[in-house]
Amino acid sequence: MTLKQKNGMLKLIFFFSSIVLFSISSGCSSSKMYRKHNYHNGVVYYNNFLKISGRFFGDINFYTIGEKEIHTKFLKKNHSIKKNIILYGRAKDPKYEVIITYRENKKIKKSTDTLLLNDFKNQKVIYKKSTKGKEIKLYISAIGSHKSNLTMLRDGDKIIKSFKFNSNIEDQVQLIDIFNTYRYENNFLYLLNKLDQAPINTKQRNQWLNFQLYTTILSNDTSNKRYQELIKKYDSKRTQNLKKITEDVLATISNHPNKKGVLPQIKNVSKHKKVVMLNENHWSPNHRIFAHSLLPILKENGFNYLAIEAVNKDQDSILNERGIPAKSTGYYTREPYFGIFIRKALALGYHIVGYDDDVSNNREKAQAENLIKIIDKDPDAKIFVYAGIDHILEYNPVKKMMAGYFKELSGINPLTIDQVEIIANTNADTILLESKYFNQSELINSGVDYFLINTIKPNLKKVYKENTVFLFSSEEKTLKTYKNEDVLVSVFLEKEYLKLKNNSIPIKNKILSVKDNTIELELPEGNYRLKIMDGNNKVILSKEINHHRSK
Repeated sequence: MTLKQKNGMLKLIFFFSSIVLFSISSGCSSSKMYRKHNYHNGVVYYNNFLKISGRFFGDINFYTIGEKEIHTKFLKKNHSIKKNIILYGRAKDPKYEVIITYRENKKIKKSTDTLLLNDFKNQKVIYKKSTKGKEIKLYISAIGSHKSNLTMLRDGDKIIKSFKFNSNIEDQVQLIDIFNTYRYENNFLYLLNKLDQAPINTKQRNQWLNFQLYTTILSNDTSNKRYQELIKKYDSKRTQNLKKITEDVLATISNHPNKKGVLPQIKNVSKHKKVVMLNENHWSPNHRIFAHSLLPILKENGFNYLAIEAVNKDQDSILNERGIPAKSTGYYTREPYFGIFIRKALALGYHIVGYDDDVSNNREKAQAENLIKIIDKDPDAKIFVYAGIDHILEYNPVKKMMAGYFKELSGINPLTIDQVEIIANTNADTILLESKYFNQSELINSGVDYFLINTIKPNLKKVYKENTVFLFSSEEKTLKTYKNEDVLVSVFLEKEYLKLKNNSIPIKNKILSVKDNTIELELPEGNYRLKIMDGNNKVILSKEINHHRSK
């Protein structure tokens, strides 16, 4: 399962691509406050505080704090522009900078669309749009050398004419569009705040979509109370629906105890298999922890490829060469336990392959064909496939899934283990059940070989040697001004951070409600980068920490 924008958006003349909003650390407080209310629905820019809206072209990317510095020609002689900036971006073809400023002044009486400047020598254009008491200015300046100002004039004219004052487009703004606009922000607390504050009528919010978006974001910190409440509500409903059948099955197998445990069982049944498929919910880090535990035993059985749906296909060769995951590796792989899973696979010598295809008309078949290509290229390949939710169903009465196509096209019968379908309250972290026990249940799709009940509670002790994980505590005076506010605390491996900077994946995230200046986290021994950001995307602190037991 992948969260995507609506296909119809691609047909529009104006649209945003990978848009992020720009916010600067200096300037007047009013413009800073205005920028907090900027939104995009994938097509239209909208500020719900100022009630203004406008359209841009798809090759204009807008930036947040720290991503780009403003080196625009306009600021060299006119620093007053900076205090009124509400948007700053750069177009790719042709290359130019875009600035939107906003100001209010009672002296502004006329409603106008005006070209204020066409400076060919310095390759700059300025447009103004005004109404009573309000004014927007659009500044466009060339990056590099242009043959003429013609394109900038044409683009600027369309952009400024699209802007509207006293605009209300709240009904057009959808939660999924806001998510897709900000999803690649390094600060997921900022994304969370954007969704919380989105100008969307509560009645318009789809509960199932809400659940998926919020749990996916909050899964970056499974200790978060909000995440736990959402998961508990979801799990309790599913647990109750399956209670009778799961209790009956668990009672049946209790009469035939298998003392070997889950991992030895899987090692045994996978020994002569060429392909093992395991699935996950994209908001469940405990599924990644179990996948992590499978890596060594499958390696012992000769498995040498790890095919991950969530890894971007254009990033897998880079990932294997670099030897460490990065945020550019994929969206879901940015979550700390997913990053740890990938690091372990690379350390064990797995070759990682991205195999998803969300462009094809038949995604399931395309995924299967991409997996078969691995075997065609390397007949000795043994593949551990890590997929999303239903893709591993060998049989599905409604729609043929990836595993079904793979089995049909390759002639290879994969070992399929589903850890998504069965939710139950058990004392054991994991229980492996043959799917035959659930064949008669209408509530369960038993088109796999095994079901795994996974009740693992995410904790770094599950993926690191337990005796190496202990409490890190630090007093940070910079938190003094954030009392009673939420901040995001992230911990990165220092070696990775020095190499990848903002592209690195943390091993720990925590949304901290600041009570005092103290930070307490359980971490493995090592050298790390501690980074703290606020809900407005400002970096509060970034420093190296050495976490070792005192001798």
